[in-house]
Amino acid sequence: MSRSPVLGLVGAGAAGLVALSIWRQVRKNFGSDEAVGAPPSPEDNDGLDGSDKVLNAAQSKIKAVSAEEARLAKMIEAAAGKTPPAIAKIITAAAPYLAWTVVITEGVLWVYWKAFKLGYWVYGKLPVTAIKCLTGGIVCFFGGMFPTLIASAEAFTQSGWEQTKAALNDLVEQAQLVFDTTRADDAVDADGDGVADVDQISAQALLTRKTLLVLQTVDPDKIDHAVTGLATSWVAVAAVLKVEFARTIALAASIGQSVKPIVGRVMVPILTHVLPKQYHRWINVTVHYTSKAIGLKIAWYVQSVISAYQSSIRGGLMVTRALLACAVQQGWTSLRQEDTMMDEYAGWPLAACGFYFQLKCNFALPYPANLLLWPFTAAETYIRWKITDDLK
Repeated sequence: MSRSPVLGLVGAGAAGLVALSIWRQVRKNFGSDEAVGAPPSPEDNDGLDGSDKVLNAAQSKIKAVSAEEARLAKMIEAAAGKTPPAIAKIITAAAPYLAWTVVITEGVLWVYWKAFKLGYWVYGKLPVTAIKCLTGGIVCFFGGMFPTLIASAEAFTQSGWEQTKAALNDLVEQAQLVFDTTRADDAVDADGDGVADVDQISAQALLTRKTLLVLQTVDPDKIDHAVTGLATSWVAVAAVLKVEFARTIALAASIGQSVKPIVGRVMVPILTHVLPKQYHRWINVTVHYTSKAIGLKIAWYVQSVISAYQSSIRGGLMVTRALLACAVQQGWTSLRQEDTMMDEYAGWPLAACGFYFQLKCNFALPYPANLLLWPFTAAETYIRWKITDDLK
């Protein structure tokens, strides 16, 4: 099926926006003049046109990012020296790529964190009816795609949300403190030779310096309480989810047992022929987990259909009832939800649209939303795996 050119342009624009945001954060975080040498002075730039100035600034920032990658690579190599030789060789070879990945990941996480803070700020400014309308729209059109994530949010809200919120705030505060302290340490030039101290010491010394800096900066009691609070909240939520999705888990187990003979009939001859004889004892385990995976896939698809149907009706009614309440507040009508069927008459067609949208998308985020909202997809996948990890 050919993709819409409009979706393609939107996706390209969104990807470009994300890339620009990441690049801006990388420039902001790792653009310390001390780490890469001072940039050209304003007097040096007087004879340059605008494009040359931009090029010089970009080159300076690229050097800063390269310096950060080099420091991370040095620390990774130093840590590799503590591992067995065979593993150390692999880690050392991968150190530059791991360092590059860390730098990019920091930029990506910063973008999503800023987006979350912006969303939370907007959430705090919106009236209650607007929040209900927005929430209803999300549930109506995406409820079947994220059944466990929505259920987890509701469970967190009803049990231990204040504790969870406080724990998250403490962890974010400590992480920001470490980040700021590390950036300040990267700029230290105690001997005044124009080169940052972190770029003049050995890899082992750099690793020791950063490790001690983190230990001196964080509050261990606050981190311990925060992690304990999150773990306690998650245990309670996981127990609720296992009860709520018990039928899905039972269905997955039943389907897995039903398809196991078929999977064995197909896979055993192939694996017997392909694998050396000394590895044949792994065939039964492979067949078992393949059957389990098939059962989980089918069961969760059925659950997505059920959740989509339920959430589309629920979300559609939330939207229309919120709009009706807004109309009453504005004085446009005197009808109340209890006195009319107008909200149902308007909510059911919206619910049908929401269910059709999810069915059309095969209960997965469409492009380009799947690129921008992948953390939600990852969280949904993790929660599904976690509440079914004890399935035999």
